[in-house]
Amino acid sequence: MTLLDEIKKQILAASKEADKPQDQYHEMARLLVNIERQAFYGDENERNRLKKMREAIDSAIKRGES
Repeated sequence: MTLLDEIKKQILAASKEADKPQDQYHEMARLLVNIERQAFYGDENERNRLKKMREAIDSAIKRGES
């Protein structure tokens, strides 16, 4: 295995590790970023984006209370 192959392998492993939610805040941040990304690159309007964000935040708050 060459050095370049080893570097690619390590970057891929780090990328996969970074995608795993580490705690509830990391998971929530990823969810909000994904909603934002879908609205930016998709054809969703502003209202739907904000509605989804509000629902995600409300859901996280309810999970945190129990």
